[in-house]
Amino acid sequence: DLNIQIEFIKWNNPSASFYQHLYNLLKSDIDRINAEGIEYLKEQLIYKNKHDYRLETALGMMDRYNIIQGNIESKNLKVISDLPEHLKNQDYLNNKLKREQEKLYQMVLYTKNISCRKAFIHKYFGIDYKKTCGACDRDKS
Repeated sequence: DLNIQIEFIKWNNPSASFYQHLYNLLKSDIDRINAEGIEYLKEQLIYKNKHDYRLETALGMMDRYNIIQGNIESKNLKVISDLPEHLKNQDYLNNKLKREQEKLYQMVLYTKNISCRKAFIHKYFGIDYKKTCGACDRDKS
């Protein structure tokens, strides 16, 4: 379902302000976050929207970039470094979102493609296509 994929992309791309707000909460209230868990953190960031998974994505990114250490479930989460510049740069994050949306759009085009799919894939990856598939008698695209 296309709408589900669009939601996944949205959740996978928190804004710079979301990262900054999360980082500030972690820095200022880590003891309470560890004591009360992820539900407290969700209340502070996304309120009652249980279908918003930006928090999980943002925590995963912070873990990947070694900004945080430990985890909320073990009640040992701590901030160990600063938020990197690219997670504070909305232009960078907008470009990342646009790239992911473009990939989804290309997948939709691929599924609706009525010409040679092998040629479509070659074009997507910027590879010259010479009709080599004997089973495909459609024109090159």
